[in-house]
Amino acid sequence: MADKTPLRAVFNGSNRATGISEFQVGETVPVASGGTGLSSLGTAGYFLRTNEAGTALEYAQVVSTLSIAADSGSNDSVNTGETITFSGDTGISTVVSDNTISIDLDDTAVTPGSYGSATAIPTFTVDQQGRLTAAGSVSVATNLTIRDDSSTTDTVSLLTDSLTFSGVSNEITTAISDNTVTIGLPDDVTIGQDLTVTRNATITGNLTVNGTTTTVSSTNTTVSDKLFELGNGVTGAPSGDIGLVFERGDSDNVFIGYDESADVVTFGTGSFTGASTGDLTLTDASIRAANVSASGDLTVTGATTLNGNITLGNASSDTITVTGRFATALVPDTNITYDLGTSSLRWRDIYLSGNTIDLNGATISGDGTGAIQISASGATLPAGSLVGSNKIAEADVTTGTPVKSIPLYTTAGGLSNPATTFSFQASSDRSVFKAFTLSNGGAPVPIRLFTF
Repeated sequence: MADKTPLRAVFNGSNRATGISEFQVGETVPVASGGTGLSSLGTAGYFLRTNEAGTALEYAQVVSTLSIAADSGSNDSVNTGETITFSGDTGISTVVSDNTISIDLDDTAVTPGSYGSATAIPTFTVDQQGRLTAAGSVSVATNLTIRDDSSTTDTVSLLTDSLTFSGVSNEITTAISDNTVTIGLPDDVTIGQDLTVTRNATITGNLTVNGTTTTVSSTNTTVSDKLFELGNGVTGAPSGDIGLVFERGDSDNVFIGYDESADVVTFGTGSFTGASTGDLTLTDASIRAANVSASGDLTVTGATTLNGNITLGNASSDTITVTGRFATALVPDTNITYDLGTSSLRWRDIYLSGNTIDLNGATISGDGTGAIQISASGATLPAGSLVGSNKIAEADVTTGTPVKSIPLYTTAGGLSNPATTFSFQASSDRSVFKAFTLSNGGAPVPIRLFTF
């Protein structure tokens, strides 16, 4: 149906219609003479039907269009004569009565009332539209059972009792703040029951252990301290051995420490343990080391083996005293290199029995009776050698005849140094001198100077 143009009737002063014209916005239409005019119709407008006398009979509304919109979807238009329907969704109902539209929520299966109590917890079921479709309550336990490490139990009533977290003086502290329970250790901890730590324990402060026995059972123990003190706090005169004990199972244990009764540092073995006290019964233990330095006296008892290069003292300042006996040969490491003694420091006596002195191939040996045997191509004795109190006679190197060496002194040469030495043979008729001039210039006759 096409839009209509609203028309109006034009009346004269006698209420007679004289013509028609279009309604204008803001104009009013009188229904009857002396009647009340209509309100402004805006763009909608009305038209009037009259009789021949010009009396208004009725008016009709001009057909128009209404636009509607909602929260979602597209806008829509409602023409005059169409019906606008208000339709409810899930849980919403609409009712029209007496020109009134009522929009209401549908009732659910939930019974009105209060849910939950001091001993019950309310429970609800909510659908997609946020409606409560079911409601109820569940009873809760009012007692709490607590248990300690020794399996001792206790019951705490949640409605009447208070659960108390109690620490132990100087051992465990407890604190509650902002619904948080804090359990910790005080700055100084004193533990009156056994303490067992099954995981790693890190102590950032000082650790003081006061007791009878401290046992450390671990695979390896590392200590960063450079000094390890035993017997801390001991005063007065010391007593009892102090040191380290090494457990060796079925064999004797090892002790490294100070033997107080002997007043020496000791390496020993015995049946003692780390729990032993006082003076331990020790058996000296063997020691193996690379270099050993001693600034004082060094006393070694028992068989001693020294391997490697060994230096004994300083030849210019140190003295070595050997009170034991040599059970091996004294052999130099290089042939014809070292001396036994010096020109200023000589050995006094050499005592040999049935043995031989080898002088670069020549030997001097004795048979134990006092006789000496010289094994060599010959022996050279110094001048003036004696047999008993008698000098040993000299012999000519060619004939072997005994000779006597007589020094000859002259006035010119003096008696300090002989001018020459004469060699006189024993039992010889030969002239000693073949050319000899007497003081008077005459030739001498052969004469025998001496015999022996």
